Amino acid sequence: MYPYYRPLPPVNPDQFASSAKEMEQVLKEGRTITKKVEDSTSFASSLMTAAQQSNYEEVKRLIKTLAVSSKVDVTFTPDSLKVKLNRQDSKLTLTYRW
Repeated sequence: MYPYYRPLPPVNPDQFASSAKEMEQVLKEGRTITKKVEDSTSFASSLMTAAQQSNYEEVKRLIKTLAVSSKVDVTFTPDSLKVKLNRQDSKLTLTYRW
């Protein structure tokens, strides 16, 4: 059995470059969240408390108070918090252990 080779369209890096540009904003938001957790014990405590109570909306609300404009999805386990920042062409997942 031989692999089927199909012609590929010409490479156009415009979308790729646009996605990379958008990722800059997502990374900035990720740094903002990380810095707030690092610098504010009260914020970190509020985030952990809401997660331990399985209060998804409160966790998302707390993250949104940091001027995060990306779509935010959160999941948590007894030992970690996962924050997904989603834009049209780029996504970033941050995992924090506690």
